[in-house]
Amino acid sequence: YDIANIQGELATGSMVTFENGVPSKNFYRKFKVFYGERSRTTKSNDVAMIREVLQRRIAHTEWPYPDVIVVDGGKAQRNAALSVLRVYKLDIPVIGQAKGLNEIHSAAGTTALADLPDAARNLLLRLRDEAHRFARRYFHWRQRKELELTSKPSS
Repeated sequence: YDIANIQGELATGSMVTFENGVPSKNFYRKFKVFYGERSRTTKSNDVAMIREVLQRRIAHTEWPYPDVIVVDGGKAQRNAALSVLRVYKLDIPVIGQAKGLNEIHSAAGTTALADLPDAARNLLLRLRDEAHRFARRYFHWRQRKELELTSKPSS
């Protein structure tokens, strides 16, 4: 899961799915994040946005649950995901992947990506990059639509 926004505006979330290490695009989902709109705040809050996206995803019981959830971000984002899973009484492992620090946060603690076996590190990097690409693609689409709406002359 990843979130894309500029200071909370036009926030989007993405869910990408990999099966046996390969992207399974039929299960990709994009989310228009309502956090800022519904709470009437303009602040960006990635933790609250991750929580919202996961709540909405988990509510879709017709979608199969994953073996593991990887969220973009560190401990705070991982804890937000775990709090959602607790509400739904789901026991799914969650990994937080902090981009800037190149580390993961899991039940075992914090681990540097460089310390992982090559296959695990490469899979996590592919997941991160694909989730980021998918979230940004939807964000840019929303941004273009917003610009089209605001630039149309009124009659």
